[in-house]
Amino acid sequence: MDESPIEVRPRTLNDVMSEMGRGVLRIPRFQRDYVWEATRVAKLFDSIYKGFPIGSFFYWITPQEYRDHYRDIPELKLPTPENYDQIKMILDGQQRITSLYVTAKGLSLPSKNGRDKDYRKICFDLETEKFESVKRKEDKQKTISLWRFFAQEGEDEIYDSLTPEKRRVFKKCKTALNNYPMSIVEVKGKHLDDAITIFERINQGGKRLGLFDLVVANTWSEDFDLKEKTKELNSTLEESGFGRIAEEVVAQALALVVKNGCTKSYQIQLTNQEIKQHWQEVSDAIRAAIDFLRSHLGVRIYDFIPYPSMIALVAYMYAKVPSRSLNVTQAKFIQDWFWRSAFSERYGASTPTVMGLDAVDYFTPAMHSSPPQMNFPINIQATDIARLMNYTRSAVKSAILCLLSLQQPRHFRTGTPITLDDQLCSDYNHSEKHHIFPKAFLRSKEVKHRHLLMNFAFIPGELNREISKRGPSDYLSEYRAGNPVFQEIMQSHLIPSEEDAAIWTDDYDRFIQDRANLIFSHIERVIGDHAALETKMQDAPTKVVDELEKLTRMYLNDKLALDFGPDYWTHVPSDIQDRVAKKIEERMKRHPYEKESVLTNIDRLGFCDIMDYNGIIGKNWEIFEEDFGSTGEVQKHFLNIKEYRNALVHGREMNRVEKKQGEASIEWLMQIISSS
Repeated sequence: MDESPIEVRPRTLNDVMSEMGRGVLRIPRFQRDYVWEATRVAKLFDSIYKGFPIGSFFYWITPQEYRDHYRDIPELKLPTPENYDQIKMILDGQQRITSLYVTAKGLSLPSKNGRDKDYRKICFDLETEKFESVKRKEDKQKTISLWRFFAQEGEDEIYDSLTPEKRRVFKKCKTALNNYPMSIVEVKGKHLDDAITIFERINQGGKRLGLFDLVVANTWSEDFDLKEKTKELNSTLEESGFGRIAEEVVAQALALVVKNGCTKSYQIQLTNQEIKQHWQEVSDAIRAAIDFLRSHLGVRIYDFIPYPSMIALVAYMYAKVPSRSLNVTQAKFIQDWFWRSAFSERYGASTPTVMGLDAVDYFTPAMHSSPPQMNFPINIQATDIARLMNYTRSAVKSAILCLLSLQQPRHFRTGTPITLDDQLCSDYNHSEKHHIFPKAFLRSKEVKHRHLLMNFAFIPGELNREISKRGPSDYLSEYRAGNPVFQEIMQSHLIPSEEDAAIWTDDYDRFIQDRANLIFSHIERVIGDHAALETKMQDAPTKVVDELEKLTRMYLNDKLALDFGPDYWTHVPSDIQDRVAKKIEERMKRHPYEKESVLTNIDRLGFCDIMDYNGIIGKNWEIFEEDFGSTGEVQKHFLNIKEYRNALVHGREMNRVEKKQGEASIEWLMQIISSS
C-alpha cells in the first residue's frame, strides 16, 4: 500500500521547540510577518496553561530540491541544518510557533519603530496564575519570565527559593507548558506549487492570500520593496488615464522575463537580487506594453483588457527584443494573438501555465523568426454576441469594447471624434449611460433585456442628457438631417443605419441581432481565417474533425509532458501502447525507409483512435479532472465524436440527433482544449 501523503502526528510543545532549536523546523520564504506582539503571545500561553486548543499546525516535508527554500532570520539564532536533516516548513501556524519559540528562548527582536521587542518580559504570575507582558523587572518570588520554564539551567535555584504553594504552581506551569499536546499535520510528496496552494487555502482560517503578497514577502529587503515599487508604477499609470493594473500582473511579468515561465513556483522562486536587477527593465516593458495595447488594440483603460495577464505577455516581448521596440512583424503577431486569445477565451483557466507555454511556443519564436500559426479554437457566433450583457465580465465582452474603441467613434450630432478618456470609459457599464435605445424608452415598451452589450455605444454625458428618453428613430433622424457624414458617424459606432435598418422603426430585437451580425463580421476580420465553429462544421465538417484530432494530440502531449516529462509514453494504457506499436510496425513494413527511432510521442499519438484519447485521459484522470470534471461526460462526448467522424469518413447518412450530438461534442471538446 502506498504511504499516505498526509499524516497527523501528536507532539508536545517541548518537542516542537526542540525541532525549531535544531534548525530543522523552518519558515518558508513566502511567509510574511513571523511573530506576534507580546500581549497576544501572553494570551496564547494562557490558553496553553488552561488546556484550551490553539489550533492545528501544518508542516511541509520538503523534497530535496527545496530544502534551502526557507527564510533565514538571524534574530531567531537557528543553526544551519545538517545535510542529512529532513527539513519541515511551517505552512500554517508559523506565527504561533515562532511566537512561542522567541518567548521560550527569551529573545529580543527588532521592531519597525527602532525599539527591540523583548520577549523575556512575558511573565507568569505565581499568585494569580496569569500571564502578562510587564515592563518592570522580574520578581522571582512572584513573576517568573516564561523562558525560565523551558531553560535547562537555573530552575532549581528559583524553585528552591519559593514557598511550598508557589512551588506547586511553578511545577504545574512547567508541566502544562512543556507537555502541552500539539496536533501536527505533515504533508509530503508535494512540490512547491502544491505547497503554496496549501498555504494559500489554509492560512488565516481559510482567507486566501494573493500570490503577489507571497512574492513580496519572499523578496522584501530594506532597500527594495516590490509592493512599494508596484504602487509607484501604478501611480504613473493612473496619471496617464489607464488605471491601476493588478499587482499579480507585475509578478507574472517579472517571472516571465527572469524565469521564462510564470507558474506559482516560478513566481515564488524569484529572489530579491533578481527582481532588483530586472525591475527597471520590466517596469519599462510594462509601460511600453500598455502604450501598445492602448494605441493599436483599443485597450483605452485597464478594465477593457480581456485578460490582465495579456499585459505581462506583451511586456515579456518588449523586455526580450534587443531594440526594446517591436518591428512590423512582431506588432502584427501581437495584434493577431490578442484577438485570437480573447475570442477563444484562451486564458480562462490555468492561466499562469498557459502563459508560460505561450511565451515559449509563440512569443519567443515571434521575436526571432516568422511567428508560428496560432490554432486557438474560436467558437463564438453572432447569436452569442447578441446575448452578452453589458454589466457582466468576460474576455469576449472586453474584446468587443476594444474593437468598438478602435473604430474611433464620433459624436452623433457634431461628427467630431469622441475623446475616449478614463472618465468616459470608466463608466462604460453604468446602468444609466451609453444606451443607443435609452433605458427609459425600453421600459416604456416593456422590454426586459435593456442592458445588452449590443445596445452600448460611447456616448458623452451631454449627448446622453440630450437624447434623454427618446427612441433612436427620433433623435437619430434629427442628427441625420442635413449631416452629410452621418453614415460615417454610424459606421464609427458599428451601428447598422441603412434605410431599412431597425433603428428607423425602433425595432429593438432586430437591431440587437443586426448589430451583432455586423460586429461579428469585424471579429472575423481581426481573427483572420478562424471562422465560427458552427459555420466551419457546416461548410467543411471533415476538416473540423481533422483539426480537432490534431489539437487533441497537442493538448494531450502538453498535459502529459508537463506532469510526467518527455518520457510520458509509459503512462499511456498498455493496450493502447500495443495497438500503436503494431500500427507503427505495419507502417515500417510499407515504408522501410522511415525510421521508428525518430518518432516522437506526439507522432505516436497520431496512431491513436478517437477512443484511445478517452482511454489516456481516464488512466491519468488526476491530471485531467480539473479540465473535464466527469469521466462519464468524457466518454459520452468522445463516443459522439467517434460516431460523427465514422459517418463522415464512410459517407454514411446521419440522422438529425446524431448530427447535433456530434457537433455539440466537438464544440465541448474544443472549448475545453482552448481554455486549458
